Amino acid sequence: TIVCLMFAGLLAAVLSALQCSLWRLMLVLTFLLNYIPEIGAVMSAGLAVAAVIFDGSVPRETRLLNTLWLAILGTAIKVVTGNIIEVRLYATRGGQFLRMHPVFMMLLLM
Repeated sequence: TIVCLMFAGLLAAVLSALQCSLWRLMLVLTFLLNYIPEIGAVMSAGLAVAAVIFDGSVPRETRLLNTLWLAILGTAIKVVTGNIIEVRLYATRGGQFLRMHPVFMMLLLM
């Protein structure tokens, strides 16, 4: 939940900085979609790009530049939160909760 909220908050901050008026909606959607592994992040990225590209209140050239910035910063945010922060949280805090007996894992796989 912490990582999902962090990812959604950072992406919403980027959208707000890019003058996207839907950043509040994207905050909620990104937070909820981030619970779906990998596919949720792709869906939220697609929605964020669509929100930036189809924003008629911003000139066309600015929209294209904002889309480029969103792609760069959004990818960086996902890599940092998913591959660095989340892994460290699981390694330090979740290790004792994520350990399962091998027999139990075999039963789950059957």
